[in-house]
Order: sequence, then C-alpha cells, then structure tokens
Amino acid sequence: MEVAIRSEEEGQREENEVRITTSGKVHNYLRYATTLLNEKKINTIKLSAAGSAINKCISVVEILKRQVPQLHQWNLVDSREVPSNKNGLYGTSSRHVSCLSVVLSRSSNIYPQTDEHGYQAPQSQ
Repeated sequence: MEVAIRSEEEGQREENEVRITTSGKVHNYLRYATTLLNEKKINTIKLSAAGSAINKCISVVEILKRQVPQLHQWNLVDSREVPSNKNGLYGTSSRHVSCLSVVLSRSSNIYPQTDEHGYQAPQSQ
C-alpha cells in the first residue's frame, strides 16, 4: 500500500493519515494509530504536523515505534507559506510554517531510498 503525500489544503484525509494538532491529546493520537496498525491491519500510516505541533508529532512517533515493533520510518521536513493573521494596510502578508510528515510502515519497500536522509530502520528488540 502506498501512502499518498497530500497537501493539507485539500482538506481530504486518507484513512491511514493522522494529522497532529496542538490541541489534540497524545494518547488519542496513539490510540487511533495503534488501532489502524493492529486492528485494521493497515501496514502504512502517515503522521503529519505543522508549526508548534511538530514536537507533539515526534513524541507520538517515538512512543508508537516502541508500542508497535518493526516499523520503518521515513521523515519529510518542509515548509509551507500560509497567510498571516495580520491584515496590513498595504495588503495581506504571509509567513512560512515548518511542516513534518512521518511515514511508518511494516514494509521496507514503500520508498526504496532506505539509504538516504530521513529513513530510520526498525528498532532492535
């Protein structure tokens, strides 16, 4: 199963996608992700966050990797231009927000570039 990297502006969320926000609780994200991996038998999930939610996303990923063994990890760091909340006198301004997408999979052949930056092999038990 391949994970489609989607833009968050599209609004559609795949079943295997978990969007981490600053207002959500870590245990709710963990419960949803483990349900996807263990009960629904989905082999690949994508966790994504932007801005100050990135710290929470990293925590969720690290805890999840300890709860579910043999997960391969691919990280993608990017930035996105978003409109600023300040409406200036001379037009609208924008700012860049950091984004993190993490793909966790039981299979190593999702992305063949396992030797590149951003890949982490499963933790040994």
